[in-house]
Amino acid sequence: MPGMGAPSPWWDFPRGVAGARIIAGVGAEHGLTAGRCLRGTGLTPGDLDDADAVVDAGDEIRIVRNVLAGVPTEVRGDGSWLGAAAGARYTLGQAGVLGFALIASPTLGDAMRIGMRHLGASNAFVRVGLNAGGAEVRVTFDDSDIDEDVRPFLVARDLMAILQVLTHVTAGSTSHGRLELRLPRVPAIETAAAGLVDRIEFGRPRNVTVLPAEFLARPLPQADARTAEVCARHCSDLVEQRRLRRGTSGAVRAALLRDPARPPSMRGVAGELGVSERTLRSRLEFERTSFRVIRDEVREALALDMLGTSALSVEEVARRLGYAETASFTRAFTRWRGAPPSRHR
Repeated sequence: MPGMGAPSPWWDFPRGVAGARIIAGVGAEHGLTAGRCLRGTGLTPGDLDDADAVVDAGDEIRIVRNVLAGVPTEVRGDGSWLGAAAGARYTLGQAGVLGFALIASPTLGDAMRIGMRHLGASNAFVRVGLNAGGAEVRVTFDDSDIDEDVRPFLVARDLMAILQVLTHVTAGSTSHGRLELRLPRVPAIETAAAGLVDRIEFGRPRNVTVLPAEFLARPLPQADARTAEVCARHCSDLVEQRRLRRGTSGAVRAALLRDPARPPSMRGVAGELGVSERTLRSRLEFERTSFRVIRDEVREALALDMLGTSALSVEEVARRLGYAETASFTRAFTRWRGAPPSRHR
């Protein structure tokens, strides 16, 4: 896993607990206890049953490693068969609101674009790309930034999950396409792909599927553009909620919330996290935010809560948020909400 100063791989986003639960379930099928599967993650068996739990990508990878280490070599192989077994458990239900957005999309092409735009609402590690042009469309599954020891498991898991969901979304519609995979032959993937493409090749240089362009233009059987749009917005909200609870942004937010009247400086927060200010700034930039933005978000949320649910004066709210002068708070609040705090109240 990358250190605090290294750029994170694209898949390093907080995700729902479904992926961890499914991987641990595969381990249980081979005699591993939940404790063994979750070793080193900080998760408990109870967390796996919490629909609202959020899991770090690193913890999901640790669970994969624990399962691979605990399963006998003759069963484990390179991990791809176990990964396919995990992917086979994915349904539209496990995909949550993203699954509803996909199935309600007008066409398969629309569904794929929504899926790629909102991969942060999934448990994916492979990065999906879509290259359209002419009579064919190439869909790539980039696995280049997945560690080698878990790559076969995670690639097989993600591809199998994608095939499962696509089968539901297209209602079994087939195409004259082909699927090329870097993996050795995995019978479960071969069977699942047979309903979508007419040729599959293992041991190829890259992971890609080539489909006729007309296949992506076919209307989906449960298309509802309005529903797809609403669900896509919910996907964005879900990603944001998870981001607030995990990662460097979440750590900064937690530090600022501990004592809003005496908020720590950026240097102070960096010291708490054991990194330099430059490293902290870089990590926040990677998460598309900054210390100032997070500080304002925290102060705005607390201000709205205090003004709306308490009898505190504007002056007292300003003091409790660490402002030396009420006028500074008023200017900041006006910038956030477009009106002074007195008018909001």
